[in-house]
Order: sequence, then structure tokens, then C-alpha cells
Amino acid sequence: MERAKRREETRRRIIDSATDLVEQHGFDNITVEDICAEASISRRTFFNYMESKDEAVLGPAPLTVTDDALRRIAETQADNLVALIISETSLTDAEKPDRATLERRRRIFAANPSLANIALARRRATLLAIADALEEHFERYPEDRLAPERPAIAEIHAIVELVQNAVSISAFNPEFSDPDHDLRDNVRSAAAFITDLARKLEW
Repeated sequence: MERAKRREETRRRIIDSATDLVEQHGFDNITVEDICAEASISRRTFFNYMESKDEAVLGPAPLTVTDDALRRIAETQADNLVALIISETSLTDAEKPDRATLERRRRIFAANPSLANIALARRRATLLAIADALEEHFERYPEDRLAPERPAIAEIHAIVELVQNAVSISAFNPEFSDPDHDLRDNVRSAAAFITDLARKLEW
């Protein structure tokens, strides 16, 4: 128990140090070595806790998709594939950030545009895997398509983009990032907001 507490204290120190430095100097102007010096740890210790500089600032990807989940997305018939994908995501083992941490991350994200590209790159492999699972899903269940008059790849792209935008909205908007709720519920709420808004548009 004491060891777990020490590990969490070290992890918290790394995150706080990285956040402080980014707020002071900007994300592009700091290095892993700067974070290590600020947190009084070695580079080796840093990489025992973090995969990269951006993880220290943004935290780990909150939602992931396992191979088993991708298989279920491909093989489970559903009339709402966005809901199916969100339900099949897995929470990371990392501690859920509190409101203060979420607010700091939002401010940092807004002040450091390069982080947007990094956050997108972190999700790209997962999104491509989901797209492949959806392609197999539509081959199995063509009746699940909502826009059969369009190419399947266009519908897959739209579904993946909706999931991606729901994750982004839930991560960086207080209305959809309640730390007391399951992260998947926050993402579902954001996805419902997007689709409800789209219905109100007139073309």
C-alpha cells in the first residue's frame, strides 16, 4: 500500500511539474529533461511513468479499444453503431483527473495549438482500427447502414468522426467532462449533443 502511494505521489509530481512548465513556457519550449529537473527525478524514472512529454501534460488516452472489442464491433448487429463503439471502449487504469486538473488541461490545450495535432495523432491508430471493424460489420450486416445510397466508406468515415468529436468534446468541455461519471457516459452525452444539434440544421 505504501509503495502504491509513493508511485501515485511521483506520478502526480511529474504531471504537476509538466503542467507548471507548460503554463510558464509553452509546450513547444520545454523538454523531458526540463520536467525531470522540475520534478527532481531521473529520465529513467520519467519513462517508468510516462510514455512521452505529451502524456505528462495531457494524461494517458482515457478510452482505448481492445482487439476483443474490435471483434465485437465487427460482429454485433446494432442500430446505433456510435453507441456500440462507445460501449466497447475500455477505461485506462490511470486515475480519473479531478476538476482542477481538467480545467488546467483545457487552458493548456487552448494556449498550445500543437497539442491538438498530438492528441489527434494519439487517436489515429485507434480510429483506423475502428474503421476496419466497421467495414467488416457492414459486410456482415448491410441492413445496419443508415445511408445505403452513399458509399460505405463515407458512412464509416462519418461514424468514426462522430466518435472522435464526441471524445474531444467530452475531454475539453466542462458540460461533458464530469469526473464523477464514467468517461463513456460523458462521451455518450457528447455524441447525443452532436446528433441532436445536427437534426436542427436546415439545408
